[in-house]
Amino acid sequence: MLSEKIAYIKGLAEGLKLQSDSKEGKIILSIIEALESVDEEFSMVYEEIDELADMIDETDEYVEAVDEDLSDVEEYLSDISEMVNSELDPDYLDDLFDDEFDYGEEIYAAYDDEDCCCGGGKANHCCEDVEEVVEK
Repeated sequence: MLSEKIAYIKGLAEGLKLQSDSKEGKIILSIIEALESVDEEFSMVYEEIDELADMIDETDEYVEAVDEDLSDVEEYLSDISEMVNSELDPDYLDDLFDDEFDYGEEIYAAYDDEDCCCGGGKANHCCEDVEEVVEK
């Protein structure tokens, strides 16, 4: 918009056929040149502002992604903290890990008769459950 106004004023000055050797002509032409310089500087500043705005947008997107990742980590650590503080109550563990969690057979297979999770070998109920899972 500023460029258009300066071009209009320059056109008016050319239409008046101002002479650069007259006092009035020198002043008006110098003012027009100064305005053109100001317009160029403003254009450069506006370009830099646009670049900075783009960088800010990219930074905002990055910060939002990091914030989401941090929230996931905080939630995970909170779940672990709750699990440790719950004295490993089986009902609590069932609530914590829903049906979609895949425990994997290798976890159950890690327990053999000597290293039973309850320390009692085949006589204990949990060991019988483990053997049934491993056999599947």
